[in-house]
Amino acid sequence: MKRLYADLWASENGHYLTFIDLARKLIRNNKAVDKRWDEFLDAEARILESQPPGPRMHAGAPRD
Repeated sequence: MKRLYADLWASENGHYLTFIDLARKLIRNNKAVDKRWDEFLDAEARILESQPPGPRMHAGAPRD
């Protein structure tokens, strides 16, 4: 599992960096890109905090 999550992190980390770099090239306003990225991070944190504890991946908590 450790290797799976390490590989998953490496892949996902690369994705987000690619999109941030692309946004900075297209928008050419790093402050606007950074502000929007912070908004996404805040929204994701709220979503994660609102979920009950337990394992999940993309689909959320399992339903009975």
